[in-house]
Amino acid sequence: MADIVTLKTICDELKVDPREAHERLRAAATDTKGFPELAKTRKPRTPWQ
Repeated sequence: MADIVTLKTICDELKVDPREAHERLRAAATDTKGFPELAKTRKPRTPWQ
């Protein structure tokens, strides 16, 4: 079983603002041509893991 790594943990390690990371991920998830796998696997209103 794989360990789940949350976006908050990654942001803390990389010293990135979690709010900005969420905004960028949301934008990428809606871009079906640029990121088709992310668009398929993303479920609305669930935490980024």
